[in-house]
Amino acid sequence: MKKDILILTLVTATIFLMSACSGGGGGGDASFSQGSTNIAVVDCNSTVNIPDGYTTMIAGDALVQDITPTVITTYHDTNGTKKVCTVSGKAHLVR
Repeated sequence: MKKDILILTLVTATIFLMSACSGGGGGGDASFSQGSTNIAVVDCNSTVNIPDGYTTMIAGDALVQDITPTVITTYHDTNGTKKVCTVSGKAHLVR
């Protein structure tokens, strides 16, 4: 009986550890395995088509300030797409 419990515990621990290291299911650094892309955020003053000229964000993008201070404006279109541009300063997206 004790041997069966020990084997069950070891199998469960092994499965847990393997699933934690697989990168599936939202693992922390799994999305960076192929690198990342930096995308410059457009200057609001230089864009002609508002909001089409804004930089489009997608889920998982990180907005990074390049110059302090930086002011960002955001716009959400009718489809819920988030778009950004810089009012002052400079920023980029990490995708």
